[in-house]
Amino acid sequence: MKIVVLGDSFTFGQGCSDTPTEVVALPSAYCWPSLIQKQFAIPVDNRAGPGYSNASIIETLHQDLTTDINLVIFCASFPTRIQISRNEHVSESMSPHWKSDQNDLDIDNAVRLYYKHLYSNRIGYTNIITTLLAAYGAARLIGADFLWSKALNFYSPGV
Repeated sequence: MKIVVLGDSFTFGQGCSDTPTEVVALPSAYCWPSLIQKQFAIPVDNRAGPGYSNASIIETLHQDLTTDINLVIFCASFPTRIQISRNEHVSESMSPHWKSDQNDLDIDNAVRLYYKHLYSNRIGYTNIITTLLAAYGAARLIGADFLWSKALNFYSPGV
């Protein structure tokens, strides 16, 4: 059995004693996917990453989508998280509640204007549902089972 786990810094274990706040390459040995692997002696491929938006979370599933995966666990990030920049080693994203580590006023201003004029809770909700369905579809395409969870401040627009 092989499990693939997708998520952001919470699933990655960022901030645990073995993954300080600076950029690290490997998930924490104390995050829940690592503990599942140790407890049940099941291979768990933790593809989560610090700062991952929902779009980058689903992107990591497609990097090595093989038929030996039995279970995909998708842990959605916050609906307000947007991807600012990305390269192969670092993912930086912003939310209205988080401050950039960079002293770049252009990035801060762009984020502020995005949330003021372009973002709505409905956009965040739609983004999560879209990436959730994409992850589900990819998992079922290879015959894997699928589980998911969401961030606690998940917004659900009224109908």
